[in-house]
Amino acid sequence: MICIDKRSKTPYYQQIYRQLLEQILSGRLSAGHLLPGSRTLAASLGVGRNTVDNAYSQLATEGYLLPVPGRGYQVQALPELLLDRTGPSSVPNQPPAEVSPVLYDLFYGSLSNRDFPFSQWKKEMNAVLAQESQRGINDYPGHKGDLLLREQLTDYLFETRGILCSPDQIVITAGLQGSLDILCKLFLPDGGLHVFENPSYNKARFIFQCHNLSLAYLTLDHAGAMPSSLPKDQKVTSIYLTPSHQFPLGMVMPIQRRYEFLNWALEHDAYLIEDDYDSDYSYYGSPIPALQSVDTNGRVIYLGSFSKSLSPSMRMAYLILPPALAHRYNTELAAYNGMVPWLMQRTLAQFIANGHYRRLVRRLRTKFKRTHDLLLKELRQMSPEIRIVSQGHALKFLLAFPDSMPREWLIARALEQSVRVYSPERFWQPPEDCPPTLIQIGFTAMEPEDIPLCIQRLKAAWFPEQ
Repeated sequence: MICIDKRSKTPYYQQIYRQLLEQILSGRLSAGHLLPGSRTLAASLGVGRNTVDNAYSQLATEGYLLPVPGRGYQVQALPELLLDRTGPSSVPNQPPAEVSPVLYDLFYGSLSNRDFPFSQWKKEMNAVLAQESQRGINDYPGHKGDLLLREQLTDYLFETRGILCSPDQIVITAGLQGSLDILCKLFLPDGGLHVFENPSYNKARFIFQCHNLSLAYLTLDHAGAMPSSLPKDQKVTSIYLTPSHQFPLGMVMPIQRRYEFLNWALEHDAYLIEDDYDSDYSYYGSPIPALQSVDTNGRVIYLGSFSKSLSPSMRMAYLILPPALAHRYNTELAAYNGMVPWLMQRTLAQFIANGHYRRLVRRLRTKFKRTHDLLLKELRQMSPEIRIVSQGHALKFLLAFPDSMPREWLIARALEQSVRVYSPERFWQPPEDCPPTLIQIGFTAMEPEDIPLCIQRLKAAWFPEQ
């Protein structure tokens, strides 16, 4: 029996289709069963004949019905589907565990919706769409990205980071991992080791591992990565560094050590990959100049992103290739189409050209400094047993606790108070080398006024007696 719900927004033919399909799959309509004629069924349901014909035709197209000349539609026989009894289907359903609602998620990297410049972005996008001469929206994007955006970046990066480059050296990519995917393709024929700081950003290592590239690791001291820990007897192709603010520990690499890495890269024909992930947010003093700005031999590949300033969901980033690698990219990867939609790129270009991006960064820097300082003050007042790692140039904190307070306990206790904090162990290689009482908290998605209440909950979780 088929019923039509005339109050439903679902079209009538779809209602008929779904009910017949369910009856066929459940076996209520068996193989060989002849369906009523479309005129007959339409009359009984009070719908048009074409409505029934559309439902029958769809089922016939999918193979559930067979048209029989002069008789109508007959139900087709279906093979039995085997059940994989070793997979998830054999696992009994478990009732979901009760989880407290999370009021404060201290995830590193997210931004508050209040921080996105909706009105300015909409205005610039509408302006781009209104420009009749801009026909890029109907073309495939170039393999390096929109030229206007690359020109704007050239000026902006020289002004803010001291970087000298030409638009031809810049490639617009879909996020940091998109940049690294390109580099891995360029590096793949070269072989050799790709060296990372330890600890380092796990999602960067992941891309190299996906390309089956060989990895090695650098030891850190108070000044960051140590050149003396570079492999001595193997070819090194690239060295991944975060010199302006080591991720995740926060050290700033001094100029002397930067020169050591630059000289080593020149002598061993290697490239330095500079991940400048949060360079816009130095709260005390001027930002540290980029490593690329002191490179005179074309050994530094610079990685930049808009995830920490505009939006992580837009997936817009860029890499600056030294001239030799830019030439290889033009030759070997010229068939690439750009990975970021042209409209997004051109809107961002106009957003930068009209000064909105600089104002946005200044506003975020002011807000994040206020949040950073307030959070720092509250953490220090929470308990003298907390040691704060990485401050003064950060979008996150690492917190070290006494040995009697292991990480799993800290995370679980915080969640009981509706606050989510995170383990940084994924940044260490191997993960078990991460100090067992270290946790990470981010604050960029929080509003300053939320911090006192958040810290009250953490204190209740970790130091209820104090």
